[in-house]
Amino acid sequence: MASFIWSPEVDLYLLDDCDQLSPGAQVAAFTLFNLVRDNGAYLVAAGNDSPSGLRLRDDLRSRIAWGLAYPLHRLTDEDKLTALTQMAQARGLILSPAVLPYLITHCARDMRSLAVMLEALDRYSLETRRPITLPLLRERMQLEAMNE
Repeated sequence: MASFIWSPEVDLYLLDDCDQLSPGAQVAAFTLFNLVRDNGAYLVAAGNDSPSGLRLRDDLRSRIAWGLAYPLHRLTDEDKLTALTQMAQARGLILSPAVLPYLITHCARDMRSLAVMLEALDRYSLETRRPITLPLLRERMQLEAMNE
């Protein structure tokens, strides 16, 4: 039987894949939820459906439904371009139009990696005193590949 350990030193608990908990783990998760609530800590639960659609014990499902629920989805390439454009604007970067489309098709595609590369590109542009263009991006990516 799975167990979740409550600790007064911990303020935040994450219950991932809660839709896949075994019956015993659901009992343990329900107990943890009550301890978290009673002690002013926080619990974040993630699953493959909204709280009301999760296949869980009624008591656990209703507890999870007490909190805020946010649907998450994978970003499309268009979403990634929008997010990277906003990041670049927030940094005051001026990018050649081909930079971001090239970046999302030739770099690791997760947003964390893309944001890290955009930051590295910004630093590299400042170090080399060159504008952010496609040739500069290719050069920076080549340096990255050589350092791996």
